[in-house]
Amino acid sequence: MITSTQSFLFKVATYGMSYAFIHWDARDGEAVGANPDDPEQLLFLGNVVMDQVPAFELAVQPSAANMQTARWAVRTTLMLREDVWDRWDVEVEGGATRSITQDVQALGNQSTQEVAVGEWVEVHQLWHIPSKAVPKGLVLTWTGTRVLEKKAFPYDHGRLPFVQCDLLPGLVGREGRTWVNDLIPMQID
Repeated sequence: MITSTQSFLFKVATYGMSYAFIHWDARDGEAVGANPDDPEQLLFLGNVVMDQVPAFELAVQPSAANMQTARWAVRTTLMLREDVWDRWDVEVEGGATRSITQDVQALGNQSTQEVAVGEWVEVHQLWHIPSKAVPKGLVLTWTGTRVLEKKAFPYDHGRLPFVQCDLLPGLVGREGRTWVNDLIPMQID
């Protein structure tokens, strides 16, 4: 957990803000046995987990003053086609999508094990809390034009499961700031 926390705080310090995605994961925790329908698949106890979400992976309702008043957010991540299959049992086609890591490695001409570009897909997940328009709320996961999962909002507290973490509080908007924001005026002179 310490390494995970240090990595999380590094993103907050670098980007000025980041998010923690706190959610229930039925595939985490101790293995409790085999699935009666598929003996090769293990069933797990489940656990509350925290994932780090860089600020550029989450689009939050622009008119929201803060995360407590936001009614919706869309998280976009890159996943390998095989990981999409493992999680949702859906076969998807790869696209010409590259991760930021792949782009940086290509720019630096570093030799590392490369994954074919066609193996990556963008996966989007819309979280919408219950409202007049969507009484039960909504969690919609899709890639391209293919819906992977659609379900009602799973939490009774009625708030998005993302916690914003700022290095320094924002001056004008919801977004936090870094030391770079404070150094910019000095460079203008």
